[in-house]
Amino acid sequence: MKMIPGLAVACVLLTGIVGSGSTNLNVLDDDPRLFMSGGVLEFEGQPFMGTREGRAEDGAVVERMPFRDGFRHGVARAWYENGAPRYERRYVEGDEDGLHRGWYPTGGLKFEFRFEDGLLSGLAREWFEDGILFKEFRYVSGHEDGLQRMWYEDGELRANYVVMDGRRYGRIGAKGCVSFIDVGAET
Repeated sequence: MKMIPGLAVACVLLTGIVGSGSTNLNVLDDDPRLFMSGGVLEFEGQPFMGTREGRAEDGAVVERMPFRDGFRHGVARAWYENGAPRYERRYVEGDEDGLHRGWYPTGGLKFEFRFEDGLLSGLAREWFEDGILFKEFRYVSGHEDGLQRMWYEDGELRANYVVMDGRRYGRIGAKGCVSFIDVGAET
């Protein structure tokens, strides 16, 4: 007789495990049962657990965004309609985390950023479509730090400055500032 209560508990636990498996879904991004509520993606009134997919008109998958407990979680990927990769981004409990990379439709690298806990961290680079480096910035906890450089599409330096203690020193370029070296040369 003692086995019957144990068997009943096992059945209840097993039912809960089997039932919870249905929460890991693949849902199209235009599904009307998906909606944002207070920053949490919900499906039929519950935090979404699964993958939200975007599709092109021909039905090809153009984006896969994983979610856990209503927040982006895992590796998100997107593709151009020609099948070429568009981006690959990592998320942990809703925050950007790790390497984020993007490509042009032709396959050339467009950007490469690193995040820690949702903040830019380390080297962030962007390229023009022809492969020439456009921007190379460094970040610490989401703020510019150290040497920052930008170029025009012809390869000419546009900005070259250092950020120390939250202050910029050098040739900003985009704002028409001059570096301290240039100012000293005029005197």
